[in-house]
Amino acid sequence: MTDLVIKDLAGSNLTLKKINQDAYSGEYFKRVGATEYRLKVRHSQENPKQGLPMNRHNVEITATTFATDGTPPVIVQAFMVFRNPLGGVDAQAIAITDGLTAIYAANESALMGWETDLASPA
Repeated sequence: MTDLVIKDLAGSNLTLKKINQDAYSGEYFKRVGATEYRLKVRHSQENPKQGLPMNRHNVEITATTFATDGTPPVIVQAFMVFRNPLGGVDAQAIAITDGLTAIYAANESALMGWETDLASPA
């Protein structure tokens, strides 16, 4: 099994263990105190009635903190979906994904503050 290092809710490094691997999906997990972290990766193909068939790649991370006093759990989640035409040029999909990742990294605080006036990545 493979380990994956992520940032936890406090911004520290946390190592998740791979707990599942299917044909086109994988899942990583770690529980620390009352908080559990799950990262899921799924790959699929979309075959619309019209248009090109598409590859779809989902990456999702969820941190769930369970309360000890009976209140509902607190869930923090982030996910990304990458789509590109089946048989397309992977380098193009990687380039546009890298561009989006850079924009997000340059604007995390602005986005969390509901801002839409974004800064260009450095």
